This record gives sequence, structure tokens and C-alpha cells, in this order.
Amino acid sequence: PPNVDVLGVTVDEHLLLPDLGLGIWGRAHADYVDMSPLASAAARKMPHEIVMAHGHWVSGAHDLHRSWLIHDHEVEATAADYVALGHWDRAEHVGTGSVPAYYSGSPDLARSINVVRLRSGASAEVTRHPVVFAG
Repeated sequence: PPNVDVLGVTVDEHLLLPDLGLGIWGRAHADYVDMSPLASAAARKMPHEIVMAHGHWVSGAHDLHRSWLIHDHEVEATAADYVALGHWDRAEHVGTGSVPAYYSGSPDLARSINVVRLRSGASAEVTRHPVVFAG
């Protein structure tokens, strides 16, 4: 549909939504070659900026054997209002806290979703809400 954009398909890495004052940056995994998902994240172009990355957050030396590593200093360097991370099936707040960074997890396993509210002049407010599946 004309109102749907897909990073790495219809938009290279930075989707700008001027009517919302929102920029969304992310680098798609086009193959299985190891890469740094947050390397060279684009600079802020809009009043609000969301960064998306798929990979493993490094919480210590025990994580260094993984691929697609995401380090705290890379999260902080984004200076984003919110960093949406993917690959883990559980919901998890990660990083140092200077930039809100979360794995939302798989809703059917985490049994929750993250709701992100972008506020003027402040970082995002993130709340986790339970999900109940019928059936």
C-alpha cells in the first residue's frame, strides 16, 4: 500500500515523517553476514527520533561470541528518544538508561507490549502493558 514503508525495501535507512516531527532510522539485515546494527546511525533530523536495531545487546564479556552486537556506547551515540531493539523473545530494558532502549519481546511469549509516548523536550516514556490472547 502507498502508506506503508519498509526500512531496507521502500526506504533505505531513514524514514522522515515531517507531519509528525518524527524520524525513524534503522539498517535492515539484507543477509546473514555479521554486522554492527547501530554503526553509523544517522544524526537526528526531526524533533523526535526513533532508532530500530536487530541484534544482541552486550551485557558483558560472555556475550561477545554472538553476532550482530549492540554495545551501550552505540545506543548512547544514537541520542534517540527511543531505541527499539529486536531479536530477543523476552521484554527487556537495556543500556545505561541515558537513552531509553528496550526489547519488546515476542507478545505471545513476553505476554506484553511496550507503549512508547514521545514527549516534547524529554526522552520517551515507555510502559509495558499485559497482552491477553483469546482462544
